[in-house]
Amino acid sequence: IKAATEFCSSVSELEKDLQDDIKECKHYIRQASNVLVPAFLLLMEKQDEDNDDEEKWDLASAGGCALQLLVKCVGEKLDVAMLILPWLKAKMTGKTWRGREAALTAFGCILEGPSPDLTATLSKQTFGTIVEIMRKDSNKRVQKTAAWALGRTCEVHPEIFKGGSVLKPLMAVFAEAIRTQKSGVEHVCWAISNLSAGLEGVPPAEGLAPYFRGIVKMIYSEILLNPGKFSGKVRTSAAETITSLIQHTACEEGSKDVCSALIQDIPG
Repeated sequence: IKAATEFCSSVSELEKDLQDDIKECKHYIRQASNVLVPAFLLLMEKQDEDNDDEEKWDLASAGGCALQLLVKCVGEKLDVAMLILPWLKAKMTGKTWRGREAALTAFGCILEGPSPDLTATLSKQTFGTIVEIMRKDSNKRVQKTAAWALGRTCEVHPEIFKGGSVLKPLMAVFAEAIRTQKSGVEHVCWAISNLSAGLEGVPPAEGLAPYFRGIVKMIYSEILLNPGKFSGKVRTSAAETITSLIQHTACEEGSKDVCSALIQDIPG
């Protein structure tokens, strides 16, 4: 099964390259999408329960990769509303952790390829549910995947967070995750980096400028000054996030103040 799924992924990549190069393409993946998409979604619920390593390749990973490549290949011609959204809505708040995690992964996988208007609307509609899952779900793997799904939203559709009504609850759940050392802190840092780059140039009051000092100080004090609590991978992600915030966030005076404070804390 895994080999067959990987074959489909390879065909999707090949056909996408042919389309990008404006070369003849038989569109086998598009023609088979009505069969392939449900099969990939089913595979995404076949997580290895003992595997908490995101980099380990299992059936669920293969299914998620295949879905993402298929969506990019077929693009706006894929009937997302029929093939994916009903499943997504049913599984994301379902009773099994496998279904919830698979739905969160699928959500992140389909953000690039279909109409940007469609995925932006989906992101707005789904945002509140994902935040609640990240905050309250009883399964740490599901919480971690929810953080990744929010990071994907920040990467692909940062514009939906412009302004306070959506940005405020997002930053609140990120701050909570960092303070309480929840699963997915690395994804939280990645999400903040994506958001700072995506909102660069917006009026300060509508971007991350009001949160700049608080975010940087929290990441620095809670993660970088506590090497025993977080892995080297998380701490590297935290340092990259601070760099991204300083580079992209429109808060010049705040940047100077925070940088001065960080330099003073560096051992001589």
